[in-house]
Amino acid sequence: MAQYIFVKTRNNSNMLEKLECVCELLTPDEIKKTSDNFVGKWGGKFNSYYAIQNSKGVELENNGALLIGWVDEINSIYKDTTDINGSYAVIKDFKNKLSFFCDQFGSRTLWYYLDNENFIISTSQRAIVALKNSFHLNKESIAWYLSAGCQGPFISWDKNIIQVLPDFQYYFDDENWSISSIKKKDLLLPKPNTTKKAEFINFFEKKLKKSLLDIIRKNNEEKKLLPISGGLDSRLLLGLSDDLKIINNLDLINWGVKSNLFDDKKAATEISKFYDKELIDIYLPEKIEVFDPMLNNFVAQSEGRIDHFNAFTDCFNLWKSLNQSNYKIIIRGDIPYPTGLHLNDKQARQKIGLEKLSDFMNFNHPELDIYKNLQTHCDLSRYTDESLIRWRDRLYASWRVPIILAGFTQLMSAYSENRTPMMDWELFKEYMGLPDKNKGNKLHIRELWGKYDKTNISDSAVPSLKHMTDYFNTKEGKEYLLQGLENLTNAELLGKNFIKEVSGKLAANKITKKTKVSYISKFKIFLSKKLPPYLKYYLKSKQPMYLSYVAVAYRLILVDKIINLYVSDSNSMNKVRN
Repeated sequence: MAQYIFVKTRNNSNMLEKLECVCELLTPDEIKKTSDNFVGKWGGKFNSYYAIQNSKGVELENNGALLIGWVDEINSIYKDTTDINGSYAVIKDFKNKLSFFCDQFGSRTLWYYLDNENFIISTSQRAIVALKNSFHLNKESIAWYLSAGCQGPFISWDKNIIQVLPDFQYYFDDENWSISSIKKKDLLLPKPNTTKKAEFINFFEKKLKKSLLDIIRKNNEEKKLLPISGGLDSRLLLGLSDDLKIINNLDLINWGVKSNLFDDKKAATEISKFYDKELIDIYLPEKIEVFDPMLNNFVAQSEGRIDHFNAFTDCFNLWKSLNQSNYKIIIRGDIPYPTGLHLNDKQARQKIGLEKLSDFMNFNHPELDIYKNLQTHCDLSRYTDESLIRWRDRLYASWRVPIILAGFTQLMSAYSENRTPMMDWELFKEYMGLPDKNKGNKLHIRELWGKYDKTNISDSAVPSLKHMTDYFNTKEGKEYLLQGLENLTNAELLGKNFIKEVSGKLAANKITKKTKVSYISKFKIFLSKKLPPYLKYYLKSKQPMYLSYVAVAYRLILVDKIINLYVSDSNSMNKVRN
C-alpha cells in the first residue's frame, strides 16, 4: 500500500513542492532510490492537489475519484453509494463536494484536517503534521499506548487530526469551507439463524475464488507474494490458488526466528515442498544487536499506531529486499473472524487490544491518574439477547480490525500493496447470520481448508515470532531499557517519578533464559485445549491483569520517540520556500 495525500488549499504557494517533500519524508531511506512518487493536480480543480508515495502499480486519480486499496467492482466507486465490497478508502468528487470514506471495517485508514487555509486528507498522520507545519500532542494517545500498545480508539497523535470512522461518509464543501458527515446505510447486521451453513460455505468459497482470480488478472504484470504459515487462513488461500491453477502466479514467503519446535516456519517449509514451490524463507534476528536504529525505523513506519515490532527487528530489510525484487502485491490472510470468548468488558478490551490503565493491578502510580482520566470510554457493552459469540465477532470487526489490524497494514504501506480477500463486508454480513454453532472458531474456514488442503500437515504449529519482551530479556536489552528511560526527552510529560519506579522494578528483575518449555507451561497448554471454552474463559476472567515492566519500559521509550518524530515532521516543511 502506498501513502496518499489530498490537499485543497486557499493558498497554493509551492504546494506541489511541499507534496514532493512529504513523499520524500514518508519514503524509508532504504528504498528512496526505487520508490516512485507521484505529485499532481486533482482533476483540473482549482487549488486541489494530490500525491502518492510509492505510486508504481497503483491507480491514479481517474474521473474525479481516487481508490486506495481494492474493490470488487471498480465502477462502484463512481456511483452514489458506500455499499462497496473490498478493502479500501475512497476520495471522490460528488455533487459539487468532495466525498471521502473507507470500507465498513476501516481496514484502510484515512485521516483529515481542516483550518482556514488548508483541507487535507491522507492515509498518513505524519503527512498531515508536515503539511500543516505544527504538532499538537493528544495526551490521550500516550495513555492508550502505555496500557494497550496502540494509539487508542479512533484518535490521532495530533489532537487536531481526525480519523475517518468506518460507519460514516464524509463531505467537504469548499464553497462553505466545511465538513459534514452522514451515517452509512445498510449497516445493520442480519439476525442470527438467517443464513444457512451450506449456502454460506458455497458463497464464501465462490467469493474467495473470484477475489483471487481478480487479484491475479488485474495485477498481471506485478510480482505477487503469499505469506504462508501453519494457520488455516493462508493455507486455504494457497489451496484455492492451486485449485484455480493460478498457484504459479504466486511466490511463497515466511519470516520468523529459528526454533526447535514445530512452528510456522517448519510448517511453511513442509507446505511449500508439498506444492513443489520454492519458499522465500527469511530468518529474523534472534537478538537485537543495536536497539535504537530498529526502534526508530519502526516508529517512523508505524507512525505510532501499534507497538508490535517483533516482525520488523531486521530494520525492515526484509521489506526493502522485497521492494527491490519488484514484489508489489502481498496477499494476506487477514480476517474479521476471531477465536476465543470474552465474558466481561475487561476481557473484551483485552481481546480487541484496548486494555485501559485501570485494567492493570500495577498501574497505580499517582502520576498516571491524569492519563487514566483521559482514556475515552469505549462502549463495548453486550446487547440485550446477544450471544457471547456474536458479541465477540461484532466487537472484533468494529474495533480490533480498524484499530489494530489496520495498523499492521500501515507498517508495510511504504513498501507494498496489500490484498486481503477475506476482509469483505458482504461475506461478514452473511457470516453474522449463521447460527452460533456454525461459527465457533473459524469453522467455515476450517471446513473449506479440509476440502482444499491435501498436505496432511498439522495446523497446530506455534508462532515463529518472538514476543517483544523476549528481545529485552538479555543483559544488553536490560541495559538499553534502563539507559533509554534515563535519557527520555519527554520525561516530565511522562512522569519522572513513574519512570523511576519502572526503572527500579526493571533493575530488580533478574534475566531469565528460556531453554525448554516447562512442564507447567505444557500442562497449561494441555488444559487450554481440553477445557470447555466457557469454563476456560471464566477462569481467565477471575485472574487479575498485570503488565510486565519490560513492556512498560519499551512503551515509554517508544512514546518518547513517537512524540519526537512528530515534532520533527512538523518542522520538515520549513526548508520549502513560501
